[in-house]
Amino acid sequence: AKIMAQKIHEGQIPKAPAFQEVFSNSIIIETSPSSIAMLAKAGDENSQAAAIKNWFADLKEAEKKLGKRIIVYMDEMHLLSNGQINGLKSTLASKNGPLFLGSTTNNEFGLMVGKDKAIRRRFERVNVPEFNVEDTLRLLKEAHLERYSQRYGTTASNETLLAIIDLAKTINPESVRPEGPERLLQDVMIAAHRRGDKVVTPKDVGVFVTKKMNLPLNPYDPEEYARKIAELKLNLRDEVVDQYRYTDAMVELWDEISHQSGPSHKVLLANGPTGSGKTYGAKAFARLALGSEERVLELDGTKYTNGGLELNSIIGAPPGVISSDTNKGLIPEFLAGPGRGQSVIIINELDKAHPDLAKALMEFMDTGVLQGGDGQSYYCGNCLIILTSNKGEERIYPRGAKLTRKELEARLSRLKDNDIRQMFMEPDGDNLYDKSKNLHPSMLQRIDRAVPVAPPSVEGAQKIAQRTANAKDLQISEGALRIIVDQKYVPENGVREVVRTVESLATKVRKAGFTDKVTLDFVDGKWMATDGSQTVEVSFKLKPKSAPSLRSLYGNLNDADIGARVIGQEEAVKMVRRSRKAHLIKSDRPQVFLFMGTTGTGKTELAKEIADKYHNGRIEKFDLGSVDSKFDLSNIFGSPRGVVGSDEMSPFERFLMANPEGGVLLFDEVGNMGNSTQAKHELLKKVFYKMIDEGQWTSDLGKTYD
Repeated sequence: AKIMAQKIHEGQIPKAPAFQEVFSNSIIIETSPSSIAMLAKAGDENSQAAAIKNWFADLKEAEKKLGKRIIVYMDEMHLLSNGQINGLKSTLASKNGPLFLGSTTNNEFGLMVGKDKAIRRRFERVNVPEFNVEDTLRLLKEAHLERYSQRYGTTASNETLLAIIDLAKTINPESVRPEGPERLLQDVMIAAHRRGDKVVTPKDVGVFVTKKMNLPLNPYDPEEYARKIAELKLNLRDEVVDQYRYTDAMVELWDEISHQSGPSHKVLLANGPTGSGKTYGAKAFARLALGSEERVLELDGTKYTNGGLELNSIIGAPPGVISSDTNKGLIPEFLAGPGRGQSVIIINELDKAHPDLAKALMEFMDTGVLQGGDGQSYYCGNCLIILTSNKGEERIYPRGAKLTRKELEARLSRLKDNDIRQMFMEPDGDNLYDKSKNLHPSMLQRIDRAVPVAPPSVEGAQKIAQRTANAKDLQISEGALRIIVDQKYVPENGVREVVRTVESLATKVRKAGFTDKVTLDFVDGKWMATDGSQTVEVSFKLKPKSAPSLRSLYGNLNDADIGARVIGQEEAVKMVRRSRKAHLIKSDRPQVFLFMGTTGTGKTELAKEIADKYHNGRIEKFDLGSVDSKFDLSNIFGSPRGVVGSDEMSPFERFLMANPEGGVLLFDEVGNMGNSTQAKHELLKKVFYKMIDEGQWTSDLGKTYD
């Protein structure tokens, strides 16, 4: 509108009669809905309608007195109230009134007119596309560069203008060309004027943007950027132990994002067992590469298993739905707040969420633009989207195993990008028709990189333990570290227990009176701390509580002990053997195996062989395939008090009482329990929760068994 007014003033009007008739003797007046609203006598709709009618009537009189045609331009037209829109209808229907031009977005125009066909047909819509890079460059050079150069005494080359166009959306992802680049051009020229520089370079633009956004990396300083990217790789490898595939993938994808023209995003799939450090790695990347962990948004897919209204909390509720006026949704609020411009969005367990969540996110992953429930568009800017899962985790890291760094590397090196993707196209378990946790091929196509992620190796866990100790001014000997990791590291639980143990040891050391750096060792069954001048025993009971007989039995478990009767199940036998240490650490609870396979593969025989080899044949088998209700369970666990048969001891209780030293309880066909409905199955499973989690079972008569 401003350029149009300038060309009218300068007489630069096309010579075609239609243009001459409209523009040759015209003036343009700019107004806004709020300016006209101030003319109303009251705030009600009728007063607002009268105010806009009167304002246009006055303009008609002004046209007659001036002898000129008046063109009204109104920006942000969607802010017109319902009363103003009704008042505008009669004005727009008149052929003799001022020419009206309004501007807004397609979405906001649709929300403004709604189902009002009368106001809709009075507007002739003209789509104004966003400027491309070439047109924006030409506009900056022809309309703004000379003006700003005269004002601020500095200038810029084509390369600098292209850098400005490229980085404008980093500062404001919602900005469009040419408005965003024009504002950034003025800002960087003001900054150069304050420094006394005569020329603005692409590097200056990068420095300005990175400082304004508090970002560590400036892609427009090639040497410094290359150095920092290399440092970032090394620092992440050091901080996120044994995860170089994951951390390198994050850095390499961000490098690609930084070198693409304009805002960009990449999608990374990180697949592996719980406790591998997937979320920790993403936060570490954000802290080192983006300057703050606040630039990370973490979503848990397991919280959105029902779809429907649950998704409103993520993308926002549509207009008319409760909370739509107060809650924009987690992603829109994040992109408009701490994640503005550059961010990391990590979505845990997407495969376990309702398929509606993946559908809602697919366009976002494709275009980098999220259509919020409020109808607004939210731009991700430069964004790394990380999807995590533990689907097929046994192929990545066998549960119960403790792998050395060499063993871990050998296992992960065999898993390529396509192998990880393939895991999400395969059914779960024995049911070849169960594809509920698969990702749709169209989702997999939007993933730029897929990597395996595994818990740290034994050496990695020791490194983390030592790092934790160093932060407490404590140096732990290698032998002591091995004891801590050997007894406290359970890969599927992560290194949390190792870290807590080291922190607890450090606290004990300080309570012993040490103030300077201390060395801790485990000598002759005692924890000994020394600072060079004194040596003190630290009272710390590290060894877990466990029955010596059980420790002895499982401690001697090896390939030769088990598997003679079970042919062709080497992997299952190996898993039984490897899980012994994990069980010893949690030996106040029962060791739980889930043997999965088709009929006739030796599941029952494997359970019997465990009983024969390590529990003197003590085993009791219970058939859950015929259990369809809590009443059926009474045949195993006993009847509730007051019910016929409640005075009789159940088969389950008889086994516990007869075998206080333990044994094997085999629950056969557990997957078929409550098979009439999924709800029944879930309800019946709860019977086992306390037994597995706490290692206890209480009869209906109130007697508790270990």
